[in-house]
Amino acid sequence: MKIKKLIFTTGFISTSFLTVFLSNKLKFEKNVLNHSTYNKVHDGIIIAHRGFSSIYVENSAKAVKKGFELPCCDGVEVDVRLTKDGKVVLSHDPYVNGIGLINDCKYKDIKNDKYSSEKKMISIKSYLMKKDGNLLVNRTNTVQSSEEKISLLTKVVDDNNCNKILIVDIKFDDDEEVLMDKINNIFEDYNECLNIIFQSDNYKELSLMKEKFPNYDYQLIIKKNKDLKYLDSEFNYFCIRKNLITKDLVDDAKKNNNRICVWTINSYDDYKSLKKKLDDRINDVYIISDYPDEICYLNNKTLRLKK
Repeated sequence: MKIKKLIFTTGFISTSFLTVFLSNKLKFEKNVLNHSTYNKVHDGIIIAHRGFSSIYVENSAKAVKKGFELPCCDGVEVDVRLTKDGKVVLSHDPYVNGIGLINDCKYKDIKNDKYSSEKKMISIKSYLMKKDGNLLVNRTNTVQSSEEKISLLTKVVDDNNCNKILIVDIKFDDDEEVLMDKINNIFEDYNECLNIIFQSDNYKELSLMKEKFPNYDYQLIIKKNKDLKYLDSEFNYFCIRKNLITKDLVDDAKKNNNRICVWTINSYDDYKSLKKKLDDRINDVYIISDYPDEICYLNNKTLRLKK
């Protein structure tokens, strides 16, 4: 009898826990699905990472356009590289379809932004924070079954409505100065209109570009503890990995008229951790996320709790 009672009690507790867990998960997902009621006003600045990459293939024209359109995004971040035939395209990784360098992907025809390529880029999103359960898995599935053509940087510039931030993460490989010149040629006609920020984790090349084209804003990516020394460098903007961010760093940045971005905040746990670290200072940093609508919802939930 004792064994049966123990089995019954254990089963009851497990079922109750599972019911509460699923209820909370569904409640969170329902809130996000109805995010239109929360995405118009929010404190701080929210940047769509590689475009709205939780809905569309990262760095694709669709992902970028969606980031520019939705009120929950204050800006969009994209990655750019130089192809073998001298085109500046959007891509984080130097590979297409996992085989062959992107520099081997030659464009057949480029006229009036209508173009085709010999290969298509397929971007497969891994399940982010599987243990979390707070992210909408169906969005990830949608992205996994999608493929998009490589997009030209000029297309991104033309789609920007001039009201939002555009962070261009430059992937310096070979021909760095050629890439710098081409990027400048693309943006020089828009410099007064667009809020453009060039960023890279390559301190040497970004410094060279800043010296060569000083009229733009530049942001250095801080990936490791040893890179924190660059906070005293000539740059005023820094993109800091989430595990390195502290309240003191944000305070020092404000004191020195610097600005801090935090990347990548991609789950409820990420946001809670950031909020715990920064408290009210969370509104003093730019938050970069694949899920800007969810960050916007959490941000507004925090606002509602204040009232």
